[in-house]
Amino acid sequence: MILVSAVNKKSKDECTAHFSNGMVMNFTAEELCAFHIKEGREFEEPKFEQVISKVWTERAKAKVMSSVLYSPKTSKQVRDKILKEGFNENVADKLVDELTEKGYIDDEAYAERFIKKAIKSKPNSVMKITADLRGKGISGEVISRAIKNLTPDEDEMALRALEKKLHQSRDKDYNKLYGFLSRKGFPSGAARKALEHFGIEKDNEY
Repeated sequence: MILVSAVNKKSKDECTAHFSNGMVMNFTAEELCAFHIKEGREFEEPKFEQVISKVWTERAKAKVMSSVLYSPKTSKQVRDKILKEGFNENVADKLVDELTEKGYIDDEAYAERFIKKAIKSKPNSVMKITADLRGKGISGEVISRAIKNLTPDEDEMALRALEKKLHQSRDKDYNKLYGFLSRKGFPSGAARKALEHFGIEKDNEY
């Protein structure tokens, strides 16, 4: 058993609790009330660990919820923020699991929204979209499923990317424009079709 050996008022809204296992921890008055932490109370060890874990998880939640509610976040982004706030990996994992279970985090929905936006407003290749989503911590399995569901047309995306590029520059050098599309991750077939659509051939001179 773990005894709450003392609870000392530290400030108007904060107290310091001392436990028989040597732990000393600060709690708000609200936390003391919520988790029934008071001098003389005894906790069985598993229950004590559960309470302390819950306290830290609730504190982490208070730090990240406004960010999660403001705009969709991936599980990795939320986990990284929790760790950045100074909480440990165990707290991060528990909170990410909780927020995922409650629907605040949904990597699959995030991936689909991201791809839809890319198709509509950012003409990028599947390769580039995949790399961007991986950078946000989305798993390859989730990305593949989202791409399969939405089936972006790479020929159309390459065409739009090249059209946008040509609006920005009058340079119609074939090799430069082919390189531009390649760097954006478009397959060679889609790149050639886009160049052909705009009448840009290897021997064009401007």
